[in-house]
Amino acid sequence: MKSRAESLRRAIDHLSASDAFNATHDRGVKTTALPITTRFLEGAQKMNDLHVQVLIDKAMSKGSLPSRDENTIYVLFLAPDIESSLGDHHAGSDYASYHSHFHTQDVNVRYVVVPFDTDNKSMSDAAGVSLIRAILNPDGDGWY
Repeated sequence: MKSRAESLRRAIDHLSASDAFNATHDRGVKTTALPITTRFLEGAQKMNDLHVQVLIDKAMSKGSLPSRDENTIYVLFLAPDIESSLGDHHAGSDYASYHSHFHTQDVNVRYVVVPFDTDNKSMSDAAGVSLIRAILNPDGDGWY
């Protein structure tokens, strides 16, 4: 599992050299790189978006996720035994990944959720798409 996590982390790391990432500069994004760190958080067997928000908030409160910065986007890759849902939508059949945000004590937290897929490339591609969308439209209130 750790080698798969490392592979996915490297794929996101390489996103900063992609044409899609570089094109965000044309839309006014002033980011020059994607600093990447890895953390393992314990999730439940079934997780909807509210569960994800609680997980992130608790990890931030405990210091497991140290950054409390509106310019940070957390990317969560779900383990194979975690079933993900977003409202009435289910991972795999309705979405490959998504981005969202929530407000907690002192910051607007932005994040991407990538449900498990047996194909590592599919997971990293889905993460890349949602991460670029989160960079361009972090609160989901714009149209590009």
